[in-house]
Amino acid sequence: MVVIIVCVGLYLFLGQLVATVRVQAFVGSSAVKLDDDQSNKYLSTIDGYFSRRINERFRPNLNAGDMTDYLQLAHPEIESLDVELTGGFGEAQVELKMRRPVARWIVNGETKFVNQDGVVFDKNFYTNPKVTIVDKNATKLSGGLVASNRFLSFVGRIVGDLQAEGLTVTKAIIPTLTTRQLEVHIKGVKPYFKLTVDRLAGEQSEDIVRIVRYFKKHGTNPSYVDVRVQGKAFYT
Repeated sequence: MVVIIVCVGLYLFLGQLVATVRVQAFVGSSAVKLDDDQSNKYLSTIDGYFSRRINERFRPNLNAGDMTDYLQLAHPEIESLDVELTGGFGEAQVELKMRRPVARWIVNGETKFVNQDGVVFDKNFYTNPKVTIVDKNATKLSGGLVASNRFLSFVGRIVGDLQAEGLTVTKAIIPTLTTRQLEVHIKGVKPYFKLTVDRLAGEQSEDIVRIVRYFKKHGTNPSYVDVRVQGKAFYT
């Protein structure tokens, strides 16, 4: 009886043990194939997490939230993850859900993406978004970049907020000689909108939605609308 109990206990323990890991990425509900280099990068980061928290190799002890935060520091393209036991002794599969970008920015041969929550990342597993940030500045700041991650994050939140209201951003432009302003063009809407990163993205998105509805109701079609000042809208 003792031997049987020990064997059953060992079987149950090994069945919950995460000793070896494989990685699978998902875009939406569809699995995507990772190349060896990318897969090894994820596995290396996962091993780094488990080496710091050895007790979490026992599946019931795993803190998926902390593990997600750890992986996102090195791989911000990861939105969430889940660890599934495969049924084999000590084998598990880490399923990574990847972020969907809403805009991209290309400068000096470098491409950055941003999702609707304003998270900036370099690796994209989805089809490239249609919205591309156009930088009209001829002179770059030190380091060769005018738009910072904060700027790109701002664009992502604007695109996401307007998308949620049924408005599709077709173009985002950084005007000449500016580093804190943005011009946004919306599908089916004649005027473009002037925004600033010094004001909350959500507030400016709400203003744009109200203004679009107002102009549609009154049949007004200005060339542009400035929403950079809180509580006011200037147009011509």
